[in-house]
Amino acid sequence: MYPQVFGKYVLERELARGGMARVLLATLRGAGGFEKRLVVKQIRDELALDEDFVRRFVEEAKTTVALSHPNIVPVYELGVERGTYFLAMELVEGVSVSELLREEKKKKKLTPEEGAYVGVAICRALDYAHRRMQVVHRDITPRNVMIDEEGQIKLIDFGIAARAAATSAEDKGRVKDRRVFGSPGHMPPEQIAGKELGPATDLFAVAVLLMEAWSGHAPFRRKTAEESEAAMRETHPKPSDADIRLLPLDEPIARAMSLDPGARQQDADDLGRALRKFLQEVDLGDVARGLGDRARQVRELTNAREERATRPEIVSASTPAREGESETATFAERDEIGRASCRERV
Repeated sequence: MYPQVFGKYVLERELARGGMARVLLATLRGAGGFEKRLVVKQIRDELALDEDFVRRFVEEAKTTVALSHPNIVPVYELGVERGTYFLAMELVEGVSVSELLREEKKKKKLTPEEGAYVGVAICRALDYAHRRMQVVHRDITPRNVMIDEEGQIKLIDFGIAARAAATSAEDKGRVKDRRVFGSPGHMPPEQIAGKELGPATDLFAVAVLLMEAWSGHAPFRRKTAEESEAAMRETHPKPSDADIRLLPLDEPIARAMSLDPGARQQDADDLGRALRKFLQEVDLGDVARGLGDRARQVRELTNAREERATRPEIVSASTPAREGESETATFAERDEIGRASCRERV
């Protein structure tokens, strides 16, 4: 039952629940009536006794807390309360790219300029993570990219991130860690095969995300991981298929979606540079405001739906996964922050 006291936090309600963690809206209260709303992510009770899982959570959470970049949602604390490991992080007043694409009835995709703007911000965040922290995100998907009401872009959930140089040796050396972490339909072949990962792994996922944002359709996401992998080996769509104005980005996006990691850009700024060049004549302030307005409208729709769902006379039911989507074996599963019900598995 909520609210409930959890150390120095007051847990208000559950926002989402995945196979490995639950996400809760929380309030930090201090002297003089100080209050700050944030998000608390807890390991699920049944996993708290799994020593390997807890070890991995703690190791990777330490990396997450150390990340500090304007385009990465900050994590304030890694702690243990009543035997439960948790992360406390910023609450983004906005929506994910996934929510934006799904909820809007008339605009189910981003304009060429909006998509490139989002891509530039993601590449900036990844350039920092790769270059300064030697961390590969491993789960760049529309659900893990947030747009706030000012049009600012924030990358979330480094919960399955891994040190680039150590990924293969560490993961393959631990029996319980041999699972492939990531999202089917967004992972490149080397990630699916459990091979060593690097910055190019994330760039493949960025290109796939942008193709979905521009076209409104996920290019490789299918019902099963096997079908997703098969689709990935077919002819890839091009940005200009979605909008002819994107023709200048056909080559860099095709390169980033190469199945051979050696053929892709080797650092995030290479892809970011191509996206910035595409935007060089665009007023980015206008793009940000437009995205912020769209995010605000989607939040209003979501809040209205949740308000109706809480009325006693209305019985709500969870929505099944959409056709063409498969489950994700992420380390710190989450759904979009800000939603009261977990309608889709990540």
